[in-house]
Amino acid sequence: MQDESYSLFQKLRRTAGREQTFTADRPIGLAAFLMYAGAIHDPNPLYTDSRAARSAGLKDVMAPPTLLCDTFRFYGDALDESGLPTALEQLSPGTPLRAGNSYQFFRPVLPSDVITARRKITRAWQKQGRSGQLAFQEVEVTYRNQRRELLAVNTEVLCYREPEKNGGAVSS
Repeated sequence: MQDESYSLFQKLRRTAGREQTFTADRPIGLAAFLMYAGAIHDPNPLYTDSRAARSAGLKDVMAPPTLLCDTFRFYGDALDESGLPTALEQLSPGTPLRAGNSYQFFRPVLPSDVITARRKITRAWQKQGRSGQLAFQEVEVTYRNQRRELLAVNTEVLCYREPEKNGGAVSS
């Protein structure tokens, strides 16, 4: 099992420094704002009411901040069997668990914004967990609009568990 976890970690280490850039094929749109605000149960009128947004000094309604970081729409429509965009497969071996995020937001995202996401793997490391070796990968995603204005940076930590010897799920 040690060889398998070392191999997984080595695969992750080799991804450090890789990056990909994705640009959405259309503006993010008001519908996404409305659905996301409803899904997170946030009634803030800045996300749904143009008059309220303009009264607050915005050009239009703004996206709930984490919408930008929680959507896969920049990566295309093709999904793998686990539901992840196939465009990301070449950067990470296997299906990760999200182990944490750090967000920085710089300006509001407007419905007319066409988003470009630059996804860069910054580092990888491993440590011993209660159920075996864990491998981690840090990914920085920078979001810009069509005017190349910096909107947000999401630094995400992904966790990978070593495979079971018998191919089954790892028990806790």
